[in-house]
Amino acid sequence: MSSRSARFAILLLWNSAAFVVSLVSAFVLSPLVVRGLGIEAYGVWALVFSMLEYLNVVDLGIRSATVKYVARHAALKEEARLHGTLNASLIYFLGIALVLAAGVYFLAGLSVPFFHVPPALGSDYILLLRLTGMTMAFQLLFNVPRAALEGIQDFPSVSRVNITVSAVRTTLCLLALHYKLGLGGLGWATVAATWSGFLMLGWTFKRRFRGFTLSLRDFDLAIFRQLFHYGLPTVLGSLSGQFL
Repeated sequence: MSSRSARFAILLLWNSAAFVVSLVSAFVLSPLVVRGLGIEAYGVWALVFSMLEYLNVVDLGIRSATVKYVARHAALKEEARLHGTLNASLIYFLGIALVLAAGVYFLAGLSVPFFHVPPALGSDYILLLRLTGMTMAFQLLFNVPRAALEGIQDFPSVSRVNITVSAVRTTLCLLALHYKLGLGGLGWATVAATWSGFLMLGWTFKRRFRGFTLSLRDFDLAIFRQLFHYGLPTVLGSLSGQFL
C-alpha cells in the first residue's frame, strides 16, 4: 500500500470512528432524555436547539472559505497569506460571537411568551437558552480552528475532538438524568462537553500553527473580502436548509 493510500485509509478510519461514536451517543441518549425529562420539558429542549440552529446563518460561508484558503496557502507555503486568512476569519467570528452571546443573554426572557413556554418551565427554558445559546455563539468562533485543521488535512485531530465531546456529553448527560437535575442540569452538561471540545481545538490549533498570533491591528480587509466572496454562494444553501 502506498503512503497516500495508507493516509487515506487512516483518515477514513478516524472519520468513521467519529461518526459511529456520535451515532451511538444519539441512539443511547435520546430515549433516555425523553423519559427523564417528560414530554413537555423535552419539547422545550428540542425547541431551544432547533431555534439556535439559525445562528449558523451568520457564518456567511466564511468557514468554508477558510478551509479553502488555508489549504491553498499552506500548500504553497505562503505563510503571510495563511496567517492573514486566519486573522481575518477569527476577528470576524469573534465580533459575531460577542454580539450573538449578548443578544441571546438579554433577549432570552422575551421569547418565553412568543413560544408559549409553560410557566412551570419558564426559568429552566431561559437558563437553557442562555447557556446553550452563548456557547453556540462561540462555536462559530471555534469553527475557525476546526476549518484550519481541516485545511491542512489534520482530520485525526478533528475526529479526536468530536469523539471526546460525544463521550463527555453522553457521560455528563447520563449523570444529570440519573440525579434528576432537569433541563438546567442537561444544559450545563452539554455546555461543559462543548467547551472541552473548544479547549482541545484551541490547543491543537496553537500547536499546528505556532507562528500565528491574533491581531486586530493586522486585520486585512482585502483578505476578508476574498473570504466573503468565495463563501457567499453557500449562504443560499444554508438559508434554504433552515427554511426547510
